[in-house]
Amino acid sequence: LLIDQDTVFLGIYEDLLKESGYHVTTLSSPQKIPETLKQNKYDVIITETVLQGIELPSHLELIKQHQPFANIIVVTGKASVDSVISAFKNGASDYLLKPIPPEQLRLVVKRSIDQQRMLKSSSKMDQLKQLFSSCQSIATTLDIHKIDQLAIESLQQDLQAELVLMLTFEEGQTSKNASNHTLLESSLPL
Repeated sequence: LLIDQDTVFLGIYEDLLKESGYHVTTLSSPQKIPETLKQNKYDVIITETVLQGIELPSHLELIKQHQPFANIIVVTGKASVDSVISAFKNGASDYLLKPIPPEQLRLVVKRSIDQQRMLKSSSKMDQLKQLFSSCQSIATTLDIHKIDQLAIESLQQDLQAELVLMLTFEEGQTSKNASNHTLLESSLPL
């Protein structure tokens, strides 16, 4: 997402990023920022420091509120030490001075996208480690009744579910296992 009231900037850098293979959305109206952030998910948001009627700290806070995992790149035509400090304190991952050389913009966006991919990959790896640990715990259990309970607890934790229900059928009875409760009922017709 590119946010800037300068439509020349938007056009030039939109074309540059599209040529580099990125899907780009542009926004020149500060009034449309909240609606746009609510409707779509962005990995990288490039925004001008000065937007009509919106101070940088509140602008970045709004972005982080709706897009907490997006990398924010702040651009400006007039850099000051205060604006740089403010940008980084409020969640910016990078700060660029206009006019931005094309290769620098490509590099910064690529680095941001790579960082997003690494974070997603790390999160998936953590989930796989948890699943492997749960499978190991179940596989090393010798008590058949404890296996059911471990499977239910693992599923509940891994899926972050409020309730997991397991039905097992044995001749003459039906057993329902739900989270930490086991209920036995008479045989149900199948």
